[in-house]
Amino acid sequence: MITKHATRLIQRTLSVRHYGKGSTTALNTKTIFHPQLQLQPPKFLGGTTRWFRTESEYHDRADATLHTIQDTLDFYFEDNPDFGSPDINYASGVLTIALPQGTWVMNKQSPNRQIWWSSPISGPRRYEYDADDGKWIWTRYVDFQTAIQTGKSENVAGEWTDTKHLGEALKREMIDIFHLDDGLDDLDDL
Repeated sequence: MITKHATRLIQRTLSVRHYGKGSTTALNTKTIFHPQLQLQPPKFLGGTTRWFRTESEYHDRADATLHTIQDTLDFYFEDNPDFGSPDINYASGVLTIALPQGTWVMNKQSPNRQIWWSSPISGPRRYEYDADDGKWIWTRYVDFQTAIQTGKSENVAGEWTDTKHLGEALKREMIDIFHLDDGLDDLDDL
């Protein structure tokens, strides 16, 4: 039987944000998610659950996301030959989308369990998976929400006006370039 003290200790440990080398994210998930504990992944400020139980779970989700982007864009450009023939390649956790307008790169960042994005239009971004929405959310949006909720919003001006999800950002940039959204609906789920 696991004591209430042990449960509180594990909950407190999970409620701290851990990233990078030397983090304690390598805790034994079989122990943490013991059936008697009935713990849920921690919610960070901003209300999002940004955590995977295992690294394998992260890789499965990130690979599926990057493959969906690759497939969606392959079909999009195949259906619209006037847009040219881009070079879209996914290998070793890196998705490269080379267009005449520039090159987009999305890659898995395993230590942070993020997807990093580089765009010739919007620049670099980092996305973390939000289990509540089932989408990859821009970390700057989470920081914005956290500042509002904690009352530290003196550096935050007004309402959020930019995209907040990975699929939404890519879809917006493709529409801005090609002025056509037919065939990009699968990006809405990312």
